[in-house]
Amino acid sequence: MKKYLLLIPFILVIVAFCLFGIDKQYMWSDEVYSFNAAKMILEKGQAIYDSGLIYARAPIYHQLLAYSMKIFGENELGSRIINIPFWLGTSTVIFFFVKEIIPFIKGERKYMTALLVSIFYLISNFAISMLRETRMYGMSTFFLILAVYLFYKAVINPKRGYKIVGIEVDIKYAIFFIPVMYIAYNTHPINILLGLGIAIYFLISTFLYKQKTNFLIFVLLIALGLGFMYLRYDSLNVLNVFTDLSPNWAKGLNILYYSVLTVRNLPMVILALPATLYILFKNRNKTVLFLTSIVLGFLPFLSLQSAQHERYWQAVIPVIVILSFISLILFLKEVGINKLTKVLMILLLTTSLFHIYLSVKEIVEIDTYTSSSLSIHKKLEYNKLFIYLENNLEDDTLLIADSHSAYTLYAKGFDVDYLLLPDDSVNWQWGERDLYFDIPLINDDQLDSLLEEEKDGFVVVRDLERIGEIQYTRLSIFNRPTVYKF
Repeated sequence: MKKYLLLIPFILVIVAFCLFGIDKQYMWSDEVYSFNAAKMILEKGQAIYDSGLIYARAPIYHQLLAYSMKIFGENELGSRIINIPFWLGTSTVIFFFVKEIIPFIKGERKYMTALLVSIFYLISNFAISMLRETRMYGMSTFFLILAVYLFYKAVINPKRGYKIVGIEVDIKYAIFFIPVMYIAYNTHPINILLGLGIAIYFLISTFLYKQKTNFLIFVLLIALGLGFMYLRYDSLNVLNVFTDLSPNWAKGLNILYYSVLTVRNLPMVILALPATLYILFKNRNKTVLFLTSIVLGFLPFLSLQSAQHERYWQAVIPVIVILSFISLILFLKEVGINKLTKVLMILLLTTSLFHIYLSVKEIVEIDTYTSSSLSIHKKLEYNKLFIYLENNLEDDTLLIADSHSAYTLYAKGFDVDYLLLPDDSVNWQWGERDLYFDIPLINDDQLDSLLEEEKDGFVVVRDLERIGEIQYTRLSIFNRPTVYKF
């Protein structure tokens, strides 16, 4: 019996554990958008709200989500079970990718190595948090890493190449790459940055391998990118298009956000960085250069955007995992086993234990407010709030909430009387009622006037920094969201 097959029962246990409580976490506002878009598809045949608003994002994903909810129910389980095949699919692509780029490891050791790297991703808190979210990011990640793998097989390491524009291309994989890349972009536009990463690869390889043809391909890719930008945004002003991509509510900038996020949640990356640089500049390894270029295509662009969230970075994580492990493997192969490599392996084992700790924490913390969680918006105390409101909300009691809280409460079946917004919210330009769920909008002054009517009620605020402190009785049993009683 193949030794690596002994890992299959272990993998099944891991999968079962990762799926624990997948339906227990509440939906935060963006999930509610997708959840109700799928409901509209089931009810009306398209994702159109009663207000006439069409939810046009990720149409393929939302069609699949609607089918999933039709089969498994219009609930958290029915809306998240669709993530499982993409989660497993991403891990499977990683397995084949790693197996492809370690030909120097022979026999069962190759399969075992590839399997361990794929499992490492499978249980990462990035993958687990994405698995437990009613959103398109699981599908986006799968198709992005599949596109990266197909391009690698088609251009970077073709087995049967034909000369096209001076480079070897495996036509079979190139043909598959095109629809996969289209679906990746259609699922999330951020994935178009793969094109930038590919352009960076050809630019660097021009100087690293002294191949002038690669510079011509770089120029061609940049021209195609500008053409796409003009067709998509009707402008060739890169700076304006870049600035406009962030939503109006996004403020501030932290250029180290994604770097710190990655190291904090995947600490082995910091160990792999010196190995990556060593292999890249000493051996000029094409695979390491290609994967590094993909990361460089995403990292600066996203780091300079005002809107920064871990979910925008999740699709790049499989590339980072593969790059890190391949760099470490190549480095160990290069320098052999010595005191340095023994220390490196001990450190790697230590960081892997921390990696497992973070994954378990992501799974088991469902009703716990955790400010340091990877996806903090899913680690607030709404489940606790649901129970409290069920026990204390009367028919004539008002329920008021800020936008993120209102949508979460709405998805759980609560009737929200007013949606509390700051005066500078973009939602006011659409009228006096919320476009998604027809909830009346209210500002601070209008909220204060309710006191004069001697009404009773609750105010629920997820983002206190946007609303400001409210002069009512704050319920100390909640850390976040903040709940007031009047």
